[in-house]
Amino acid sequence: MVKYITPYGFCYGVKNSLNKVREIKKARPQARIVFVRPLVHNEITNKLIYKETDAKVYSPDIKQSKYRGSYLVFPAHGMTKFDHRFSESLQAKYVDCTCPVLLNTKKQILKDLDSGKTVIFFGKKGHSESQFMCDIDSRIIFVPTEDGEKFDFSSLNDYKKLSLYPQSTIKKDTLDKFVGKVREFYKGEFVPHPVCIECLRRWENGLNIVPGAKDSFIIVTDPSSSNGMEFVNILRKHFILNNVYQVESRKDLKELKTKINPRGNIYIGSATSAPNEVVEAVGRDLKIWSLLMKFVPQFHGQK
Repeated sequence: MVKYITPYGFCYGVKNSLNKVREIKKARPQARIVFVRPLVHNEITNKLIYKETDAKVYSPDIKQSKYRGSYLVFPAHGMTKFDHRFSESLQAKYVDCTCPVLLNTKKQILKDLDSGKTVIFFGKKGHSESQFMCDIDSRIIFVPTEDGEKFDFSSLNDYKKLSLYPQSTIKKDTLDKFVGKVREFYKGEFVPHPVCIECLRRWENGLNIVPGAKDSFIIVTDPSSSNGMEFVNILRKHFILNNVYQVESRKDLKELKTKINPRGNIYIGSATSAPNEVVEAVGRDLKIWSLLMKFVPQFHGQK
């Protein structure tokens, strides 16, 4: 039986990004829309929105004057000060698709700073979300995830109160280890914040499943999606006796069908950037296949 790990498909932040671009195209059909970076970490989704809005992808090889008056689209991880300057340099307009959840986090950070708390942002070097968050205020202490293990945790005792905000898409284990080290060394008031709540809901709902020996898990995600691949890794670590697989679409199912048991439950989840219709197409395909296989006495030696 095919069962979905909810929620699946696009999260609110991805829907918000897609809708902002669509609104520009609807209001100004002749507008030239240019994506500075991929809108989301999913090639299928990006191709769909490029085609739907007749958009182009920015290239430094194209004469900059060609972008004058265009609408430059910046993705959900946050529009940085550099991005604003870049838009101005091209004499272009911009479409800020920053995730509303990140905008709310920005407000929380400013509130913490104004109340006298020291704020640490824990994220990847060079990631647009890290740059966006650290642009908020010079008082924010940035700790790269790459330097997390060699950070001088004893130095934190110079501060009375700490708030820790992580990049929304870093690995949960990475965050948990860093938080554990802070608790070990820091003696003051400490408030750690979680990774993306939408991702946590999906992961926790997956972990709450009690699978049988014949059951399998399939996560629909692009390999470039941090939250999707983390979903795969979390399930593999927790359900060591069950099969956990990653697919991008139903095109990847042919080989997979030789590995999973059609007589067990097949739990399907997804990254936050996987289209709902792609997830459901995977589910429909596997549902039909598993029903057909029930009429076969044996399935690759499995009874």
